[in-house]
Amino acid sequence: MLKEIQQKVIDLFKADSRLAKPGKVKEWYFGVPASPIDYPYGYIALLGGPVKEWTWDEKEYRADILCVVRDRQPAEDVAEKNVQDLTEAMREVLSAKPTLDGLVDLAELVGWVFDKVPEEGGTVYNGYVTLRVLKLLIG
Repeated sequence: MLKEIQQKVIDLFKADSRLAKPGKVKEWYFGVPASPIDYPYGYIALLGGPVKEWTWDEKEYRADILCVVRDRQPAEDVAEKNVQDLTEAMREVLSAKPTLDGLVDLAELVGWVFDKVPEEGGTVYNGYVTLRVLKLLIG
């Protein structure tokens, strides 16, 4: 179930013109990429969460999914503005699909964070959007 959720988020982002190739995000990765190809890129990683068991056949799964977009530009403010635009588009895409097309019972945004890291060739600006999903399994 978890890998299907991650893949669904990737598919939703790739289907949105504000987040898709060729003009915006170069690639969306399943999990943290070992060696990304080019900026900007994004990845979807599982953070985990609690499992509650009420009875032997009734369970509640919660999981936090980290949706990350990164950009590197010679001018720091260009990368920052680009990542802010991309994370806003990510928020809008996810908010429009509160059940991820029926895959979960509820998917809600619970936070976003930004940071920057100076690197050779410019500044890398990162946007992190946390999506919390809930799935009830009964029977």
